[in-house]
Amino acid sequence: MVTLPASTLIPQLELLSQQINEIEKKANDLQSRLNQDQALWSPDKNHWSILECMEHLCIVGELILPRMRQSISKIKQRSLESAGPFKYNIVERFFIRCLSPNTPVSMPVPPPYNPREAAANPDKIWERFFALQINLHECIEDANGYNLKRSSFSSPVSPLTRFTLGAWMEGTVAHERYHWGQIEALLQHPDFPK
Repeated sequence: MVTLPASTLIPQLELLSQQINEIEKKANDLQSRLNQDQALWSPDKNHWSILECMEHLCIVGELILPRMRQSISKIKQRSLESAGPFKYNIVERFFIRCLSPNTPVSMPVPPPYNPREAAANPDKIWERFFALQINLHECIEDANGYNLKRSSFSSPVSPLTRFTLGAWMEGTVAHERYHWGQIEALLQHPDFPK
């Protein structure tokens, strides 16, 4: 593996790690100050609640993580080392952009990614969300020093949608940031319960 000082991430992965840390900190703050009614409030049936946004992120992350881990394992077994930086093709860049805050295109959510149990088990959603953040951090650390463009995998819901490991990692964190923007908009909504 490329020799890096202990706990030093390449810049692209360091940025992702920082973004996950920020989301995790905000989630900890919300969990400590919101009651269940606030966490499940939505202005209407067309908008998810805070916990539904978080459950959606859990569903997506839990489906992506095993593929991500398998992809990391492949590049490690083949000793495909690199410290980057990694540049992704135009389709991958568009994919990442579409999942990011202030996306130029609104994409429909595939039905398998829709939240289903936030209202029935709110505590479980918080637990799953924090576990997801830990797992994302572990994947980032595990992939550090390896070529994030030398392994790819397809989407859990669309076999034709195939991107490199690095694009999936960036897209996954961008997706969390996008939905965290939705959560912050809910908190600012004039009808949000106080």
